[in-house]
Amino acid sequence: MRVTPASADGEAAARDDEAARVAALERQLAEQARQFAALAEQARAQAERTAALEQERAAAGRRLGEAKRHYEQAQAELAAAEPRRAAAERMRLQVEAELAQLRAQHQMIVSSTMWRAAQPLRRIGASLPPGLRRALRSGARLGWWTVTLRLGTRLRQRKAMLLAQPPVAAVDAPAAPPTTVQTSVDRRFPALEALRTYPDLRSGRRLSIVTDSINAGSLYGGVGTSMIFAALLARRLGADLRLITRAHEAEPGRVGAFLDSFGLAWQGDVATVFSPGGAGADVPVSGDDLFLTTSWWSTHATRQSVDPRRIVYLLQEDERMFYPHGDERLRCIETLASDDIRFVVNSEMLFRHLTEGDAALANIARHASWFEPAFPLATYHDDEPARQRRGVKNFMFYARPNNLRNLYWRGLEAIGAAIQDGTLRPEKWNFTFVGRDLSPVLLPFGVRPKLIENLPWAEYAALIRHTDLGLSLIDTPHPSYPPLDLAASGAVAVTNQCGRKTSLTRYSENILCVPATVAGVRQGLADGARLVSDPQARAANFARNGIMRDWAETLEASVQGCAEWLG
Repeated sequence: MRVTPASADGEAAARDDEAARVAALERQLAEQARQFAALAEQARAQAERTAALEQERAAAGRRLGEAKRHYEQAQAELAAAEPRRAAAERMRLQVEAELAQLRAQHQMIVSSTMWRAAQPLRRIGASLPPGLRRALRSGARLGWWTVTLRLGTRLRQRKAMLLAQPPVAAVDAPAAPPTTVQTSVDRRFPALEALRTYPDLRSGRRLSIVTDSINAGSLYGGVGTSMIFAALLARRLGADLRLITRAHEAEPGRVGAFLDSFGLAWQGDVATVFSPGGAGADVPVSGDDLFLTTSWWSTHATRQSVDPRRIVYLLQEDERMFYPHGDERLRCIETLASDDIRFVVNSEMLFRHLTEGDAALANIARHASWFEPAFPLATYHDDEPARQRRGVKNFMFYARPNNLRNLYWRGLEAIGAAIQDGTLRPEKWNFTFVGRDLSPVLLPFGVRPKLIENLPWAEYAALIRHTDLGLSLIDTPHPSYPPLDLAASGAVAVTNQCGRKTSLTRYSENILCVPATVAGVRQGLADGARLVSDPQARAANFARNGIMRDWAETLEASVQGCAEWLG
């Protein structure tokens, strides 16, 4: 058959159309294949997410089971502890009854005519050279000295014998004899009892620090600051240094070691006297003695016994805020209003709070200087390489349940909320509570924080250097030391606002000052955790902080002002 050109063209066109349809079908099939591949990838990703969620659900179930077991264990421990608590309560009541009897016996002795008559002789005997006292005790023939000193010794022995007598049951305790007004007041406020002194014939200046204690758990923060200030002031005055403690007997070696760590080595001896209210040693005082007091109660006790113009009061809190309205707060206000002593205030922020506003103290504005605390680089420094090497971050809570102004319970609530919502995930953080009077606590997801109490100062400083995020609350307008300790060592600190204390960026932008609500503190912890996770921002904040580093420099003006006041 003959093919004409027209038919050939038609067949070619048909073939082209068929090829075009085939090509279109191939493209459609390819697009469907791509869509199927995308759907397969989505299905695979969804399967992975489902598997991950299942793993998280299983992990949450395990944590819930662990938390339930810990809760049941805690409930069992509480039930087991109830008999011990009841026994402890019975023992407390018995001890209180025994203590009442001993106080009554002690009062009978110290109120006796014979004991009062021998007081001057006891003081004279205590001031005699050791050799002469030994001779008197051995019965040397010195006439009436022997008789009177032996009389004082026998009275002391009689007092000790009475106090050592076995106690009787509370039901058999005799009724306490009537007391005088002053005895009643001293018994209610033993820390306010006047410092017992007697004349000392020594010559030369001596600066005495009057404080509660310098034991291992207290020799940092405010107590440490008083030691540093006293050493610098005594050095400026050319005075000896003495430590008078009212609550616990002091170990003088602690003072020397502490000052050495700040490059403030004290070359002379540090004398110590333990003189609590109602007991302990009397304090020898000469006309050249000067006093540095560290609280309103130590100031109250000291100014009753020495010329107030020889007292410098190192004020490190608005101590009026320690008490509800009542006798203690009234006495505190009266002491803070003293117009005849010199004040030195820890931080400009606290000074402004005390001297401005409705509750301003005009006498402090007239007779006070202020200083900012220092944090020497030798102790407070950032160890960034060590931070980077740690896979798990360290969280520290400054916890003091029995110091109400430290807001322990509010901090506990906020930490629990931060763990519960994933801000502080247990697998990413170690939890440490540092303070005193701590009891075991179970946080969400079975977290049991490590409890550390009464740390020596050097160990506390080392712990701070290994902390990434710290929480320290205090319901006062003073910045307080822990947030500054943390920021000075490169960590991030969260603290609360109070009065004029609305921001602490003047010290460091690594200190977050937040409202003292649960939500506010929890948000502060979230912001702090994010800052910890941004080492560049945290390091930049650390590099430009305004924290003082030299104690001698920051205390210079206050030391000079006190030296001029004391003459």
